[in-house]
Amino acid sequence: MIISHKHKFIFVKTRKTAGTSVQEALERICGPGDIVTRTGIWNNTYHPRNFRGRVNPLPYLFHKPRRHRAGRILKRTLTGERIFDHMYLYELFALPEAQTWCGYYKFCIERNPWDKMVSRYFWKYRDRHSRPDFESFIANYRDVSDFDLYSLDGNVAVDFVGRYEDLSGSLAKIAAVINCEIPLPGFRNANTRKERDYRTMYTPKLREIVARTFAREIAALDYSFD
Repeated sequence: MIISHKHKFIFVKTRKTAGTSVQEALERICGPGDIVTRTGIWNNTYHPRNFRGRVNPLPYLFHKPRRHRAGRILKRTLTGERIFDHMYLYELFALPEAQTWCGYYKFCIERNPWDKMVSRYFWKYRDRHSRPDFESFIANYRDVSDFDLYSLDGNVAVDFVGRYEDLSGSLAKIAAVINCEIPLPGFRNANTRKERDYRTMYTPKLREIVARTFAREIAALDYSFD
């Protein structure tokens, strides 16, 4: 997540949508007073900052349904990670200081759910010599929808949902709104997937499971299998 006071925008980072690459590109245009969360980037060009503060773990531990594992909550409490990657909008706006940011331009990137699940499958087992079959993965994997990250009370709460399928075009639209050129991101974590046409991975049964799991974003963003 990035909160830019300089350009008055909030980037909500979703999963398997080139989020790390987009975050790295956005960090380059941020000012020293902007909030840039830690992520999987380890180099001398990406500089997380201003994300620490006192953390009250109770809202995270007792919220139902719980969105974060207890171990991660306690770690963030100890390290003072007040604002973090993949933070939900409702969590961000629950922070007292965030009330002054509500009017910022809010955006995220989303991806066709059927394609997203194939990407997640290859990413999850990227370091293993063998992996379960795709049907078992789809049937058993949980907590895969990102809809709650960028929605409030069941409705999309960001001003713009960019499309992974047209990432450069989406970033151009965002750049026009914030009136700042966004450098085209280099793609990280992009070499773990062997099957590029996600449709070849699916049976009718698996298509339906994904359709049910991602029903909210499919309806809100008009995604289809083809």
